[in-house]
Amino acid sequence: MILADLPSRIGQVRATVPPLRRAQVLRDLCVIVRADGHVSAAEIEVVRDIAMRVEVDLELVSCVLDSTSDGCASSALP
Repeated sequence: MILADLPSRIGQVRATVPPLRRAQVLRDLCVIVRADGHVSAAEIEVVRDIAMRVEVDLELVSCVLDSTSDGCASSALP
């Protein structure tokens, strides 16, 4: 299961991926979550958990998932 592998992958990301790139990946994950037109509470929980663990501002996740402002995502990037 992918969630079982998540802790080791998160550790690798924190050790090797620069903060801006982490934020970009989280933004991309949010876009994927929104792709079917429905964002479930479980999807939000997983994305927020990943964001916290890779040290990405949760404002970025909220902005992209809400999609209420194009400028919001860029202001939340590190």
